Amino acid sequence: MADSAPLSLPTFGLFLNDPDAEEVPAGAVIFAQGDESQETMYAVAAGEIDVMLGTRVVETVPAGGILGELGLIVNTPRSATAVARVDSRVVPIDRKRFLFLTQQHPFFALFVMETMAARTLRLSESRHS
Repeated sequence: MADSAPLSLPTFGLFLNDPDAEEVPAGAVIFAQGDESQETMYAVAAGEIDVMLGTRVVETVPAGGILGELGLIVNTPRSATAVARVDSRVVPIDRKRFLFLTQQHPFFALFVMETMAARTLRLSESRHS
């Protein structure tokens, strides 16, 4: 997964100066595998976030990407750990905000679906390799 080309967020401008953005220092854990999702995903406004299974980095999400979307959609425990690779800024997106974003910017919903599908395909391919 780490070698795949990142998707870019078409609504990235929505999050650049977001007042709800959280500063995350390098090395800080945003969420850990097994944590409750709190029905929240994150948009990466700046920096890079490593998505890890155990000690293995399976993807690095750059600025303009999203992570934790599965926990928002199905409210399951986190399937991976997210750690800031460098000093970063993330914007939490809860269910209420997600619904607003998808109503106001339908392409945002498509982006989330494309991201989920690409990650699922990469995981499936890596299991069969």
